[in-house]
Amino acid sequence: MDNALPLEAELEHQWLFNGSLNESFTNQFVQPPWQVALWAVAYALIVVVSVVGNVVVMWIILAHKRMRTVTNYFLVNLAFAEASMSAFNTVVNFTYAIHNEWYYGLLYCKFHNFFPIAAVFASIYSMTAIALDR
Repeated sequence: MDNALPLEAELEHQWLFNGSLNESFTNQFVQPPWQVALWAVAYALIVVVSVVGNVVVMWIILAHKRMRTVTNYFLVNLAFAEASMSAFNTVVNFTYAIHNEWYYGLLYCKFHNFFPIAAVFASIYSMTAIALDR
């Protein structure tokens, strides 16, 4: 076991052995500009419809006193989880998918991995609570 290397060093050694140092790595998922623009429009529409729609739901329920029921508070929770998921996750996923590079730093990387899971659990538990309340 004297020749045992840590995993990272072993993987780097395997890459140097199997790959060529003269290779240049390019993004294999590069798309033509018209396709990137089309994807950008599609993502923008999804984000705008999702955020605006969910904010309108929250505003209607919170602005009108007769709408403040237990079930509607669960709907506010669900709308908040969905709107924040769209706002904080979809745009970041789009930029990462297009450029194949992470621009947002380590702190947001950790948040980005935690937040979608928390939002999905909030959505699931809100729908479960609505079902149990009925």
